[in-house]
Amino acid sequence: MLILLDNNVPRGVARALTGHTVTEARERGWATFKNGDLLTAAEEAGFEVLVTSDKSIRHQQNLAGRAIALVVLTIGRWGPVRRMLAEIAAEVRVSPVYLTQVFQQVEGLPLYRYQLRLRLARALDLLAHYDDLTDISQDLGFSSHSHFSAAFREAYGRSPSEFRRSALSR
Repeated sequence: MLILLDNNVPRGVARALTGHTVTEARERGWATFKNGDLLTAAEEAGFEVLVTSDKSIRHQQNLAGRAIALVVLTIGRWGPVRRMLAEIAAEVRVSPVYLTQVFQQVEGLPLYRYQLRLRLARALDLLAHYDDLTDISQDLGFSSHSHFSAAFREAYGRSPSEFRRSALSR
């Protein structure tokens, strides 16, 4: 099966899909494509499945008549990931600590930090579509608006409101 991974999908997913031809969107030069363009390019290139963690894609795109299957990874918060991590670790007979250490060795940063980066990157795409920053912070799994704003400021050097104002003024 020919599978395309969206930019927001952890690299480890590709390694888990043995027996399939897996390509990342960035490998094709599609890193900047928006959802509709990515779906069209993937279909035209013969991909059978698009894997993404963009939970809003089903609401933003008309998927009727599309030849490509869509798989949406829905976990975006650390708590469920941590519980799932324990299940995965038990299944492969290693400890959750060991599994997180391996993740850090492979990806170069701790799993919780990786998840935070994914959520903040998703925030960049969503800022223009939300009027209330509290809603976006809750949808992305942050415990509060202030937690979201502090993490965003640390990552991007400005608050979400400042970022949105500068992006909309262009």
